Amino acid sequence: MLMNRRIVRPAVTLTALSAFALTSCSGGGGGGEEEDEPQGPPTLSDIDDAMWDAMESADSVTVEGDMGEIGEGEDFQEFLGDSGTLSVSGAMDGSFTVISGDGEPLMMMIGDEAFVDGGITASLAAAPMGDAIDMDQLEQELEGKWLDLSSEMGSDDEIDLGEMIADGRETWEEGAEEDDSEGDDSASDESDSDESNGESSSSSSDENPFNSSSLEEEGTEEERDGESVWAYSDDEGNELAVRADEDAPYAVEVTNDGTTARFTEWNEVDEPERPADDDVMDQQDLESLLMDLMTESQ
Repeated sequence: MLMNRRIVRPAVTLTALSAFALTSCSGGGGGGEEEDEPQGPPTLSDIDDAMWDAMESADSVTVEGDMGEIGEGEDFQEFLGDSGTLSVSGAMDGSFTVISGDGEPLMMMIGDEAFVDGGITASLAAAPMGDAIDMDQLEQELEGKWLDLSSEMGSDDEIDLGEMIADGRETWEEGAEEDDSEGDDSASDESDSDESNGESSSSSSDENPFNSSSLEEEGTEEERDGESVWAYSDDEGNELAVRADEDAPYAVEVTNDGTTARFTEWNEVDEPERPADDDVMDQQDLESLLMDLMTESQ
């Protein structure tokens, strides 16, 4: 059954794009001499290691993006329905993950189990059936239910926010190295060689569609949603905003190439409760329900 792929792909897309937004911005060159009493935010190169250390050490996080910025065609729009935002919340070790649209849980992965909301299930199940079933009746039958897709989940479908952050750091550091070697003919030759061997750099690979952008070293101190942040930007509208805390400057908001990802609830996401057994159905249950509704519609 292909439903699993159609459901999981948007979630994976979000976590990937969130990582891309983080990792596609690399810090500029070194800062000036340290002062006894620094004025304003620290330079980006003075805090980027602390930022990554804090994020990699975190227990959990929520990543949120606007649907219009993240969506990928009709399948994605169908997946979200009228939702305006999509978020991924979970443990950094991948032990639990919740994908939500406008704050409403759409999919939960807890340990080795995966559950999809009945409303999403109804929409995806009915789409290929046209007028063969009564959509209103199907939605009514699936209201408050969760479809168990645990048996169809594979390693490629797992969402590991910790791995996303780790990959992000690697790409960030690679971007910084590329900035340092800009104009180096040997670096250019090596890049050409990689491409000729079918390899591509992180900024041009399928996993990272964004071009790296160098943020200014000097930032500004601002207040956003009641929280003090340090914001670092460039002339192209890209920006990285981090919590104004030198010991734990967690990323708060990242804008790159017109796409914005927001990071909230660092270390504050609670594991969701597993749906009650009476509210869980498997694919055989769903198929039986669809057959019954088709028979009634004839």
